[in-house]
Amino acid sequence: MTLPMRWISSMWRWAFPSSALLALLVALPATVRGGEIVSLDAALERIAPEAVVHEKDTLVLSKEKAAAVRRQAGPLSSRLVSRYRLYDREGKLVATAYIDTHLVRSLAETLLIAVDPDGKVRSVEVLAFKEPPEYLPRPGWYAQFNGRELGDELRIRKGIRVLAGATLSSHAATDAVRRCLAVHRLFPPPSRIDTAP
Repeated sequence: MTLPMRWISSMWRWAFPSSALLALLVALPATVRGGEIVSLDAALERIAPEAVVHEKDTLVLSKEKAAAVRRQAGPLSSRLVSRYRLYDREGKLVATAYIDTHLVRSLAETLLIAVDPDGKVRSVEVLAFKEPPEYLPRPGWYAQFNGRELGDELRIRKGIRVLAGATLSSHAATDAVRRCLAVHRLFPPPSRIDTAP
């Protein structure tokens, strides 16, 4: 039996009023949209709402600097490192946020790792996760990095607990945090900038 088009249209409007349909689309998990979890702008705003100046730069590690990062933090997939330096209205450094993209199992994850001026982790934000969602740790798991600095305790099964069912995700995130902290030590950003117009 074929229903007339006006009946189908009427039933659709009855089942999904426009406001409800819009709410449904907005509520869809971010992983449906190509693995993106949160936008870069939203993540930067969340980690440092007091920052008014976002200065992006790309660091090019020499072979010697890359070797130093490997000694301190393990594998390094690229000698190019993207970061954002975040400053408040007075020109004081609030945080430095590093973008680290790496493989988890066979697909990529991108983290935004924010470091305080004292060299400790401020926060870890997931920007994108291409692996199946069941391998994505919950935000509370990433919170255990907050306040940590590069050292022996910043390792799985030492200061960082492994996540059952997502062991590779745990290792990948921990390695990324260690890499970013090692780069931060080698390339400390300016603590102040001139914000005068």
